[in-house]
Parts: sequence; structure tokens; C-alpha cells
Amino acid sequence: MVSGTRLAGTLGHVLTLGGVRILLQGETRPCYRMDEQCPGLTAALDTEWRGGAFGIVLDSGEVRVGDAVALQPPAEG
Repeated sequence: MVSGTRLAGTLGHVLTLGGVRILLQGETRPCYRMDEQCPGLTAALDTEWRGGAFGIVLDSGEVRVGDAVALQPPAEG
């Protein structure tokens, strides 16, 4: 879980978490199972990429609580 970084509109960006880099490929949509954990959570996560994102791991490594988070825009080409 990452806070303080907006994921909306970041398709094609590279997300860096500590030493890990992920090429963002799309939005993860929340499902009904969210409400099984906490009623109303599906609706709360349904807008603006709040359900998360998925992507391709470019560089693997360890991620620790408190690691820096950064977004790099897609390379122009």
C-alpha cells in the first residue's frame, strides 16, 4: 500500500518503491470481496485508481516501510 502518490493517469509511468521499479500497465478495479472485509470499501475505492495499479516488474528488490516512492513519466519516443 502506497500513500501520498496519485496513480490516476499514470499508465506507462514507472513507479519506483525503494529499489523496485514497476512499469504501470493499468488500473486494478476493486471487487465485491472488499465489502466482505469492510462494508462500503468497494464504493470508496471505485474512483480514480484508488483500487490500485498493476504492472511489469522492471527491477526487483526489497521494499520497506518508509521507502521513497516516485513516478517517472513515459519515455518519449
